[in-house]
Amino acid sequence: MIETSLRQNIESLVNKLTAFSDKVENHLPQIEIPNTEIVSHGDTQIRQGRTELEDIVRSLRKSIAAMYKLATSTVSHLTCSLQHAPSRLLESAYDAGLSAYDALITMFETANTYERSGKRFTRIMSDNVVKTIKLSDTNDALIKANRELETKRQEIQKKNDEFYNLLTKDQLTGTYNEFYFKRELGKEIKEANAKNVPLTLIYFDLDGFKKVNDDNDHDAGDDVLKEVVERCLKRKQDRETDVFARLHGDEFAVLLSRTTEEQGATLAGNLLGSLVAKPFFIDNQPYAISGSFGVVPYVAGHDAKFFVKRADKCMYYAKSIGKKTVATESMLKNQIQSDNGPALITRLKLKKMKDYYLQGVNPPKV
Repeated sequence: MIETSLRQNIESLVNKLTAFSDKVENHLPQIEIPNTEIVSHGDTQIRQGRTELEDIVRSLRKSIAAMYKLATSTVSHLTCSLQHAPSRLLESAYDAGLSAYDALITMFETANTYERSGKRFTRIMSDNVVKTIKLSDTNDALIKANRELETKRQEIQKKNDEFYNLLTKDQLTGTYNEFYFKRELGKEIKEANAKNVPLTLIYFDLDGFKKVNDDNDHDAGDDVLKEVVERCLKRKQDRETDVFARLHGDEFAVLLSRTTEEQGATLAGNLLGSLVAKPFFIDNQPYAISGSFGVVPYVAGHDAKFFVKRADKCMYYAKSIGKKTVATESMLKNQIQSDNGPALITRLKLKKMKDYYLQGVNPPKV
């Protein structure tokens, strides 16, 4: 019931932000600087004021554009949270989005005040009412408004950054989470199909991790997960385009754009090497933790669900042949097509996927 109410609140907030975005887009400042020659004893002062106003108007338009961008990105984040974010994140997503909306409204009101002041200054300049111009007062008001606008913009950007991290980062380890992984997976599959470029997925979970939790409290397990991520990210730091994500528990995925199965297997071997290079210590007690890695290439036409299912089965194949190893889908196919195939299909529960491995037919619904 609470989750339903939260979703309704987020949907309402999305509608408000969308309306706000349209309002901002249709309300870009129309302050025009007069081009008429002003000839009077105040000419120099007027020209100086015109130059200052031009600078301020440019800054205003930049802030308005930033406001529109921030509003639309907040809508995007909220929409994604409704579609993909775990239920436990919905309340935080709503609070972050609401804070951003409130700040945007204040920012827009400041911009309106700013624009009215600029139009007043323009009108005075056009009328050549030199004796009644209070240039310093007007410019001071505009500059103050501009500073307030920039402060609000920074506040909203901070809220959006916090919101983005909440939705895309694993709160324990700081690496990407399942939501971000699934979103990027969809994008990479589209690119792979459109441009016919390779795409590879690594799935792995930890071997020996259960003993850590059995022997210690869960804080110890959390510390191990953090160190696992730290070691793996150090090993793959030269591949910034990869998406390394903790999915849940001790299960991880690495999405490798423009990478073949063979190249993916090499990287998986490097990640495994980082885990077994030295033990993990908890209260001076060493624990040998490794991983079982499954590596599969993307096949044109497959959807994300089947791609992930293949990677998951390949990972369990690696676990079935002794753990602490890297298994590619090519290896798995070879075994399925051998005399040991029927037993392997039963052990890994591959009956529904048998025709894919044996004949390469279109994937079934799994």
